[in-house]
Amino acid sequence: MTDLLAATALAPLPEVWKYPGFGSKDAYKETAREMHGHLDRWLKEEMKAIDARPTAGLADRVVDLLSVTPAVNFAIEHKIPLQILQAKYMVVVSNKAQVRVLWFAFITNKVKAGLKSGPFVLKLLSSDLNVSPSNPTLIYTARRTTETQIGAITAKATNTAIIKDEWEALEAF
Repeated sequence: MTDLLAATALAPLPEVWKYPGFGSKDAYKETAREMHGHLDRWLKEEMKAIDARPTAGLADRVVDLLSVTPAVNFAIEHKIPLQILQAKYMVVVSNKAQVRVLWFAFITNKVKAGLKSGPFVLKLLSSDLNVSPSNPTLIYTARRTTETQIGAITAKATNTAIIKDEWEALEAF
């Protein structure tokens, strides 16, 4: 399982999202409904902390993008080998109540056994999910990198976007 990261206007450095049951040996016992409830409560708490309100169905829209389907569909559509390394999902709540899902991973054009990172980093960024679109859009960026730890990339990439709501910088990342 990949880590789910969270970053907010009040805590902009991405951290592993801590919620009951996740990451424990008994995590499999918790139902999808309970996990959805934890996410829904967390989103409401984070929105309240910035004097904002979530739109109806926000947790549903976030969960839809936290599955592997959007990332795998993207890789297949763009003929990217499915050797996806250090994948990280991140839920972001910005200062102006935008809620977005990001997905970062290393990718490679030369599949090799034992790779831990690749020469490219791929980022998928959702449109603002705190509105009620029926089909959120994903913006992608891929670039060459010498970095070998995805955590270093996520920290650098998100700080300005979250605090200042300057998503263009993250889109161009």
